[in-house]
Amino acid sequence: MNESCLSIAVTSQDLKTACEQLGHSAFVVPLSQQFPKRADEMGAQLVICDLKDDFSGLRAAKDAIRWFKLPAIVVSDTNDDIVTRKVAATKVSGCLFQPVASEGLRLTIVMAMTRHYRETERLAQGILMGQARLTEDESYRLLQEDASKTGRTLYDQANLVIEEAEDRARRRENELEEPWNGTKRAADRSGRGQTDSRTSGKS
Repeated sequence: MNESCLSIAVTSQDLKTACEQLGHSAFVVPLSQQFPKRADEMGAQLVICDLKDDFSGLRAAKDAIRWFKLPAIVVSDTNDDIVTRKVAATKVSGCLFQPVASEGLRLTIVMAMTRHYRETERLAQGILMGQARLTEDESYRLLQEDASKTGRTLYDQANLVIEEAEDRARRRENELEEPWNGTKRAADRSGRGQTDSRTSGKS
């Protein structure tokens, strides 16, 4: 992976300083339920969260992965079995322990981004394989060709394939819901009409 400058959302000033010393652009976002959304809105490519005693940092990292497709790393003050098991049960890309060494942070960031890029490309390949009945090799070549034609990176092209597939899925859901909504509205109107007629008959 090319170790270029990344935009990283972190939960503490210490993590911000450590990331900046590695040449990245980092910004602090307070740890809360809004952390993933704010990190995404501010253009984060990666999030690094302090785990905290209540594991709120792990929840924020999981939400960033699930809802915003952001790779995530967590940092813990303690290295014990409970922390290890909880982190291992998630899709978090890495776990560091305090004190965080610069080289350890650098390698964890590289591994997290490499894993994220590969998973994104594999997901896009799976979509292409299903749409056009391509083999794995054929889908990868198609991704490469389309990326080359448009001047995008392979990762950006993969993201485009995923976004287009999600848009199509949302449109299909809306199309399926529309007849049901129309039928429900008609039933509601019919029910109100029957109620009105019964009320009129009693008066």
